[in-house]
Amino acid sequence: MRPIEIALILVNLLALLLIRIRPSRTVWIGSAGVNLLFLLIHSVFEGLRYQMALAYLCVVILLLCAGAKGAGRFSGGRFPRALKTTAVGLSILLLALTSYLAYALPVFTFPPPTGDYAVGIKYFAFIDEARRDPFRDKADQKRYLMVKICYPAKDDSSKPYSPYFHNSRALLGAWARFYHLPGFAFDHLGLVKTHAKDGLEVSDKHQDYPVVLFSHGAGTTMEAETSQSEDLASHGYVVVDVRSEESRVGKECRSRWSP
Repeated sequence: MRPIEIALILVNLLALLLIRIRPSRTVWIGSAGVNLLFLLIHSVFEGLRYQMALAYLCVVILLLCAGAKGAGRFSGGRFPRALKTTAVGLSILLLALTSYLAYALPVFTFPPPTGDYAVGIKYFAFIDEARRDPFRDKADQKRYLMVKICYPAKDDSSKPYSPYFHNSRALLGAWARFYHLPGFAFDHLGLVKTHAKDGLEVSDKHQDYPVVLFSHGAGTTMEAETSQSEDLASHGYVVVDVRSEESRVGKECRSRWSP
């Protein structure tokens, strides 16, 4: 889990503890405000993801209860006590579930490349109009290839690092479907940053660089070996990953990456 995600859950737990100990209007409103602040910080600096949705819902519950408390609608009695107990119990359950989801499907960090070169990245989409694709059911479908190239480059500090899966929901959805999961299951991987940058110039330390054709294995995705490809490129290799993508993915790739 990322630091602000952990902080948000801890702040939620602290709010539940304070509300349980001192259920005053000030505590309700203050706790809800602090939780909202951490949620906003998390959304700006880390980005929202569905694994944390239950924690976000917990913040919403706190805000609604604090609003009702501030409006003077709760003045004691059985109903407020029952509502408070329900809200606290539900929030604890939501936090436990969202912590598990965030831990099981993390926004991880790639190990840095060990070589001396900065790493550039470029995607291409190619169609061979003279060949039929032997891996497609439609007899008239042309041969389509998506190619990712990692290469030794000149660094440019003004350029951001490229997001994992090149920020393509189509690629993320295709990988999720390969594992028979909903198309959104791996959307959080778009928040992962690689150690490569788009559009960097090729390093001029040498005139030529050896080329490696990297095979990612049948059925999986060329993004799965991102760390290995980047590390090879940082040591002076041009790494070419090739994949024949499904038609829906290919349509997006052709529109975005065709040379």
